[in-house]
Amino acid sequence: MARLLWVRARSAEEALKAADYVLRDGNLSLVLLDLKLNSEKELRKIPATTWYRFQRIVEETGMVCVVFTRRGMVVSAQARITLHSRFPLGALERDSDELLRELNVEISDARQFQEFTKQNVA
Repeated sequence: MARLLWVRARSAEEALKAADYVLRDGNLSLVLLDLKLNSEKELRKIPATTWYRFQRIVEETGMVCVVFTRRGMVVSAQARITLHSRFPLGALERDSDELLRELNVEISDARQFQEFTKQNVA
């Protein structure tokens, strides 16, 4: 935790600006961007070019950028991880191995998702 940088933003726009600065700086190997609490209205305002810009930065530096959202929206993501499990607050008292066995995770190559979407929209 000595090397943790936490930026708390008031809006999705501020969070994206902060993420852009941190990614371009290149001094961190892992950047987590949590947009789950932002409204759908705010998230719809994010242009797809933002994600492609982040992708180029990440590819050039070898960093990892993980974006948490309520729905799939990062069009340039190389992989999509979807968690289908929901745990109540009382789950904090349970053994972590037990919780991991109950975790329902779906991992897909984002390019497959994009092809599926194109075929079904056309």
